[in-house]
Amino acid sequence: RLEILAPRQGGTGTVVSLASTDWIYLMQSAQGERVTVTVRGLSSATPTEVGTAPPLSFRVGDEDVLGGLYYWAAASDESHPEGFYRQDFAKTDELPERFFTIDRAGRCVACHAISRDGTRLAYTMDGGDGPGGILDVATRTPLTPTDDSLHWNLATFDPQRKWVLTAFQNVLTLRDGSTGAAISTLPGGGTQPDWSPLGDLIVLVQYPWPIHDWAFVEGQLILQRVDPNTGTFLERTALPNVTGFFPSFSPDGQWILFAKYVADEAGPVELRAIRTDGSSSVVLGQAVDPSGSCSIPRWAPFKQTVGAETETRESLFWVTFSSTRPYGIGLNEGRPQLWMAPFFPERALAGHESSLPAFWLPFQYLQTGNHIAQWTERIVVLE
Repeated sequence: RLEILAPRQGGTGTVVSLASTDWIYLMQSAQGERVTVTVRGLSSATPTEVGTAPPLSFRVGDEDVLGGLYYWAAASDESHPEGFYRQDFAKTDELPERFFTIDRAGRCVACHAISRDGTRLAYTMDGGDGPGGILDVATRTPLTPTDDSLHWNLATFDPQRKWVLTAFQNVLTLRDGSTGAAISTLPGGGTQPDWSPLGDLIVLVQYPWPIHDWAFVEGQLILQRVDPNTGTFLERTALPNVTGFFPSFSPDGQWILFAKYVADEAGPVELRAIRTDGSSSVVLGQAVDPSGSCSIPRWAPFKQTVGAETETRESLFWVTFSSTRPYGIGLNEGRPQLWMAPFFPERALAGHESSLPAFWLPFQYLQTGNHIAQWTERIVVLE
């Protein structure tokens, strides 16, 4: 039992933040168990009356979330310049690191993809259809030509980062994973690609009409087979009756997560997951809040298990996405922030609700609009 006294700080409410040492004590003592939180309040006008909110119960995981997260922050003031920030989940008590913000020439970066080993980052400069490049993460220096001769909007590395597949105006090009040199073009085109961690599949979105690569518009989800040894494109198949946008593979390569409009492209967005073989399509119903948009969902890189000693353990994946939903008393103006939720594959296969409510990732700056959270297995130390 832990009691925290928090006098009102003015404004519309009170924000209580535990010190990192308190969080560590609480989480370590409750690993794998359920914790109940109850909020009680006193009014200064009638201090003898106590108001109590309904208790909230949640389970504490017994495995650490590992890996690193790179995201694009749109600046709102000079102290938080626009560009790429990153967070090491082994150091969640630290603020996000400014990795690659507006460069010395005043050029901005936004869309990006990180290799699974964290050593390469593909990026686009100057907005949509701008020049593309690849960074060596450790030195933050370009490995590709800096003469603006390469262009792409979105990219994905193969698991060994030997290649990178880039999307530009609905054309997908296989390139060298370091130099960016073009190797071949994928027949049939497409956009918003993601390479499976197993190396043998690419999921992409196919549109029947020309459209911006970054547009939040639904298209047919396509599975493209590829030889993981040679990079040769093989057959492609459509996931029957599956439309959406910004798909991505789970860490075991067995699920595809994607965004889809609930009714029409002017309304709310939901998150869905479907097995790679086209079966067991589910909605992550509890993860999404209809009061805010939801975009570009991605998986954390490792599979986990959860459950108390007296319970049957079950598999767990973490997913992140950008949402404009309000957060507490500090954010209610529709600014995009990163949110995280669990996905339980066994529950999904059994036809049960596969997710739980999402939570705001606490390392973020509330002053920035945060998008395009891309995961990697590790954060590379800068030289």
